[in-house]
Amino acid sequence: MKYLPRLKVLLDFNNLSIILPSTVTPDNFVSTKDEIYRLYHTMKTAYKSVYDKYLSDKISSYVIERNDNLQHDQTKMINSILNRKPRRIVLDRLSFVDDKGDYIFTNNPEIIEKEAVKHFQHQAGPPNEKDIRNLDSLPQDWKDHYDPTLQNIKEEWWNNLVEPITLMDLSSIFKKLNNNKAPGPSKITYEDIIHLYEDTLKILVTIFNACITLKAYHSLGNPQEIISQHYFNKVKPYAF
Repeated sequence: MKYLPRLKVLLDFNNLSIILPSTVTPDNFVSTKDEIYRLYHTMKTAYKSVYDKYLSDKISSYVIERNDNLQHDQTKMINSILNRKPRRIVLDRLSFVDDKGDYIFTNNPEIIEKEAVKHFQHQAGPPNEKDIRNLDSLPQDWKDHYDPTLQNIKEEWWNNLVEPITLMDLSSIFKKLNNNKAPGPSKITYEDIIHLYEDTLKILVTIFNACITLKAYHSLGNPQEIISQHYFNKVKPYAF
């Protein structure tokens, strides 16, 4: 019987034993069949026990991981809940202009990383540190455009801008948000905001209306920052 060596390995692994004849005859057919059935049911029970333990361990590990992510990695937790895989940009080749003004093409990972850091430091870095606080701080070319004494501005034009925001207003705007837009430092995407409960939206409406009443427009920030500050304990000293 060519399968006996493999069967012996399974028996030894599970600490089981079976007595099978080298040849099946009419005289030992029934006893051999009964022995094989006994072994089958024994190994089936052993497999179920091992598989159930495997599932239980897996479930426990995922519960522990999710609880840990709730404290230390909220982005991973939200991606898991929404069944969303993070998208990554792979830079494996690059064309750039060097310090001499020559066009360079490279697939060297070190050069690509160096040039990418340099690009984002200059192109996507913090805005100009010059703080424009009044009309005199503006460049001369822009002063005429922002000087209210030179514009025919009516006071009633501003009325709609200071009306209280309603829950319907906020929900309507959130439904129009682009789900594919990259998140900011908080890692909260527009897709996450769309799935907020109504109680959370009411809190946002209260905060937005308070900013309008107090004229604290510069502290309003965006929904991602506000949610992050309130729910993930990342309140910034200058917020609100």
